[in-house]
Amino acid sequence: MKTEKLVFSSRLSGVSLILMLGAILAGLLLFRINLLALRMVETTRYPYQYDPTEGIILSEVRLLADGVNIYAPFTPDQFISAPYTPLYYMLLTPPMKLFGPSFTWGRLLALAAALAIAGLIWALLAPRLGRW
Repeated sequence: MKTEKLVFSSRLSGVSLILMLGAILAGLLLFRINLLALRMVETTRYPYQYDPTEGIILSEVRLLADGVNIYAPFTPDQFISAPYTPLYYMLLTPPMKLFGPSFTWGRLLALAAALAIAGLIWALLAPRLGRW
C-alpha cells in the first residue's frame, strides 16, 4: 500500500513539474512575443532610415512612381541596384503616389509578407502536426 502511494506521489510530482516548466516556458514565450510586437510597432513608426537598404528602396520606388524603368540597362548616368522583384516595388508605388515618400509603407509591406508566410507555414504544418 505504501509503495503504491509513493509511486503515485512521484508520478504526480513529475507531472506537476512538467506543468510548471511548461507554464514558465509559455510565460517566457509570451514575454518575448510582446517584446517583438513592441519592436515591430516602434520600428514601423520610426520616420528615419533604419536599415541600410531602406533609402535605396525608397529612392527606387520614387523613380518608379515618376515613370522611370528601374530595371533598364546600366548607363554611365544611372545605376540602380533594385534588389527586389518588380512586385515589391509595384505594391509600394501607389502609397508613395498617394501619401508621399515614407519608410512606413515598405515596413508594413514586409510585415504583412512575413505574417502571410507564417500563416502559410502554419496552414501547411497544422494538418500534419495534429492536435498537440
